[in-house]
Amino acid sequence: MVEAYIQKGEAILVYSDTAFADRIITVQKDFGTHSDVIIYSEEKMKIDTVRDFVYDLQKESMGGLHGVSKVGILICDDIALPAQHALLKVLEDIDPAACIIIYAHSESVFLSTILSRVIVAREKNSANKKTDIEKYGLNGKTVAERLEQVKKVMKAYDDEKLTKQDIIQLLDIVKGNTEAYTRALSMLKQPSVSVKYVLEYIAAVL
Repeated sequence: MVEAYIQKGEAILVYSDTAFADRIITVQKDFGTHSDVIIYSEEKMKIDTVRDFVYDLQKESMGGLHGVSKVGILICDDIALPAQHALLKVLEDIDPAACIIIYAHSESVFLSTILSRVIVAREKNSANKKTDIEKYGLNGKTVAERLEQVKKVMKAYDDEKLTKQDIIQLLDIVKGNTEAYTRALSMLKQPSVSVKYVLEYIAAVL
């Protein structure tokens, strides 16, 4: 469900194992023909497509969606280098009231400069029904027990078995608590953040 990734003032790269055509169907099912949702799809995204996307994204909003003025969605398997440079310009100065979602097959086709300006999220494979809260052993635990589990997750982070993006995936655990989710996400985006502090905060608000 792509709609779950909408965040005001953010750009999110959602990568998925599903086929290009199936991703288009998913987005159409989620958003239909909402006037403030801009959808562009192309297997190999070209610069002209990105330019048209940016132009439409900058048009006046008709009312917004979930508190976001505009949602721009790009669906692709690959993206040409000139198109990436054009996309980078809008990512560097994203409208604080808008949201951009790039729905791709892999993050490997994107420049590091693109990846540094987006939140990377992996769409859960339908074949793997295990949720993050189950995966990390936090389901049905007390705060003290959750904090103990957080120490294990932190050790995995210290041992470089987990990346900062993996920690961001853990935020699905608190997504039902909008205030906590937004705060934790904001903290994780700070370059000097203590990841341990964020993990302890997540465990405390579960």
